[in-house]
Amino acid sequence: MSQREEFRWMMLRIKRMAEPWISATRSLVQKQNLKHRRRKKVLVHLGLLTKESGFKIAENAFSGGPLGELVQWSDLITTLYLLGHDVRISASIAELKEIMRKVMGNKSTCPTQGDKIVELIYIDIVGLTQFKKTLGPSWVHYQCMLRVLDSFGTEPEFNHAHYAQSKGHKTPWGKWNLNPQQFNTMFLNGKSSPGLK
Repeated sequence: MSQREEFRWMMLRIKRMAEPWISATRSLVQKQNLKHRRRKKVLVHLGLLTKESGFKIAENAFSGGPLGELVQWSDLITTLYLLGHDVRISASIAELKEIMRKVMGNKSTCPTQGDKIVELIYIDIVGLTQFKKTLGPSWVHYQCMLRVLDSFGTEPEFNHAHYAQSKGHKTPWGKWNLNPQQFNTMFLNGKSSPGLK
């Protein structure tokens, strides 16, 4: 991350917050044995930071642009790393294509079996659109691997394609037909906390 300009604001936050994160991790280790926890291979695709998104969030981060999403991504990446997972970060469609080209092939089950290049994918709504376009119809074979970092939340009625269509909801952000527990928001409702299982 430190070698790429689009991650500069997030790197500064991660470094600034390092001591509280490390302290929290030490506290967790005292309460739980993390040594035998399985290390997962996690892809983090930040669709909102891709040039193709057109949002220019990284470019505007130091001049009053929206930072909520960058805070969430920074915290998620830090958490995954400190919990010992193998984290790979993508912020371009070319990177996403390259990674998924290696994953694609086994479409028998979800999650896919065999070589575990990626076991879990954290993605945002913009990235979800990119993911679907990149993989084409075969994206459904990998949808159980997805965890959507959804800043404002997607109500289940917008997520369920048939219901959304029957109610006339016309939004480019919905109709994914994912399990509602696959959406991670800033606002916990007390009913679901997907995380890494």
